[in-house]
Amino acid sequence: AKPGSAAIVASARQTNEELYLVLSGEGEMQVDGARIPLRAGSAVRIAPAGLRCWRATGVEPMTYLVVQAKAGSLEQATGSDGFVPDRPVVW
Repeated sequence: AKPGSAAIVASARQTNEELYLVLSGEGEMQVDGARIPLRAGSAVRIAPAGLRCWRATGVEPMTYLVVQAKAGSLEQATGSDGFVPDRPVVW
């Protein structure tokens, strides 16, 4: 997002939650009226009904990634899903 740009309307979702990951730049996110400062490394998870919008406030472009998933769709913790195979890592 270019410096000074912003979402022109707030939005919500019907079934998907969102995870915003800020890769570079600075900005602000507003979720249900609460302002959240953003910078590289920030992560913000928003429930479907959360009214959200963002703006880029820094002098450099704000780059971010948004991941959507159906709310409540994770059926198990990823820690219990992992395993260590019986073979060494070869570099």
